[in-house]
Amino acid sequence: MASEPPTLEAIAKLAGVSRVTVSRVLNGKTKETWPSTARRAGRIRRIARRLGYRPNAAARATVSGRFGSVSLVVSTELGRSHLPSQLLFGVHDALIDRDIQLIIGRLPDAEGAERGAVPRILREWCCDGMLINYTTHIAPEIVELIEGQNVPCVWLNAKRPADCVYPDDLAAGRMATEHLLEAGHMTITYVCGAMKRQPGPWAHYSVQDRRDGYEEAMRSAGLEPELLMRDKLGSSAAGREAYLVSLMQHQDRPSAVVTYSGDDAENVYAAARAASLQVPRDLSIVAVSDDVVSGTGPGLTTVVVPFTAVGRAGVKMLMARIDGGSAHLPAKTIPPTLHEGGSIAAPSSER
Repeated sequence: MASEPPTLEAIAKLAGVSRVTVSRVLNGKTKETWPSTARRAGRIRRIARRLGYRPNAAARATVSGRFGSVSLVVSTELGRSHLPSQLLFGVHDALIDRDIQLIIGRLPDAEGAERGAVPRILREWCCDGMLINYTTHIAPEIVELIEGQNVPCVWLNAKRPADCVYPDDLAAGRMATEHLLEAGHMTITYVCGAMKRQPGPWAHYSVQDRRDGYEEAMRSAGLEPELLMRDKLGSSAAGREAYLVSLMQHQDRPSAVVTYSGDDAENVYAAARAASLQVPRDLSIVAVSDDVVSGTGPGLTTVVVPFTAVGRAGVKMLMARIDGGSAHLPAKTIPPTLHEGGSIAAPSSER
């Protein structure tokens, strides 16, 4: 016969303290500023570990009305969620700071959801709130399904009217371009190999916002934008490389390039080398990317999308919704940061 699980009362008896004291220590609610308090708390934890004590989450939820858990909802469809490690770590660490458990559930497309193929976190009341990382091809049926659960939710990396946290990609495109303008460049091309923007809710907002930020900065400087989007670059790697190399070999090539992503930046860098150009002597590059682009010779100047901060801010907003009775909150943007690399120099005519 299995032995009964240890109780708070059993720990309290062995430690010579009250059940309330044991509960406060094991739930991290004691201020262990005095040596005697810290020693007593340490003794209680050692006894709990020796007995194999684990808190009863179900009982705690019954008493507090909280599960002590938050769900992160992602799509089962390739490309419809963007969950970089920085975003996941930001969410995880912010929840750990609050002693809250993270549960991950995968949500199918609208058709699958209609058939009832939805994760348990959307079928049962088993979490205090939801973080939604469904970022592209967001069908109205998916929004209705998520927001109809009567559970506080916050969208991550999705641009919505309220209850969302996302990077300021407009500022990212503008920052990258202004950095090159300040270095003296006047012929700056924008390169984006991502899917061409489509009308409606299908494309990720960053495709348009980074481009708009670039164009705003160029027009504010009295310059004409020059765009190289996917429709010109082509969908194949070979076609993209050939087009970029031909651009770099042309006598009217740009003196600088802003790229939508780190992948685009590395493609531009490779094309410059194939055309016997040196970065930054002959071509300056600034990338917008989830992380610093370091896979090239000089290490690229990068406008970094702040996904760790997005994750932390998303958790903070969700907790505010949970604590505030689910009242809707304004959308929040997180500004990008600039990492100086070795890929910018003044244009050759200025040196």
